[in-house]
Amino acid sequence: MPFSAPVICDGPVLRHTRAVNVSALWPRENKPITRLTKIIDAASDGAFTTSNLLRKVQTVAFRLEAEELGKWAQRELFGYKGSDPVPVYRGPISTPVTGVWA
Repeated sequence: MPFSAPVICDGPVLRHTRAVNVSALWPRENKPITRLTKIIDAASDGAFTTSNLLRKVQTVAFRLEAEELGKWAQRELFGYKGSDPVPVYRGPISTPVTGVWA
């Protein structure tokens, strides 16, 4: 049954407004591997660059009409403009540094 599902991308939950048959996105026995599954598998494969993965995410976002997800991938690929809010995981990240000098 189609319904709106959240899309999580290492930050806030993005919701798209188009009804999507989510069961078609996840492989099950007797179902072909989907584009989304290929992206998930590629994310753990060192042969794929982050840029390639983000372009694949843009394709999925376009097909699902998940505008916010597409905008996120676009910003990650080409940078955040001055007016765009930068996600927390982009920093600044404080790291305590200690040293011992003899």
